[in-house]
Amino acid sequence: MAAADAQKPEDGAVIRGLFLEGARWVAEDHVLGESFPRELWVSMPYIHLCPKRKEDVPVVKGVPEQYTGSTFGTAIVYMCPIYKTSFRQGTLSTTGHSTNFVMLIRLPIQGRDQSYFVKRGVAMLTGLDS
Repeated sequence: MAAADAQKPEDGAVIRGLFLEGARWVAEDHVLGESFPRELWVSMPYIHLCPKRKEDVPVVKGVPEQYTGSTFGTAIVYMCPIYKTSFRQGTLSTTGHSTNFVMLIRLPIQGRDQSYFVKRGVAMLTGLDS
């Protein structure tokens, strides 16, 4: 582990090992970007998950109210689903979500609408199929 990796956050958790499918992460701008040709998956950087009460989550235009309490408009984040595998099916559980579904994570976008990434099926995966 590098020295920067050894630092623990005061609150929350740092996760690693996720792969982005259908887009790429532009590290310089910290936003989603268009995939490079013939690039199926991209390794995501470390992600710091911070626990917050629902009423403390910042309102973001364009994200459905059920996620942030906002109204529809031009999105500046993409609600990216995280799946266990690239096979995006599973048995529906009592929550109405697939058993393959893990959670949604808000990823910043720039110069594109959220629907752009939805149409491309952009998602993160916890592991790659081999």
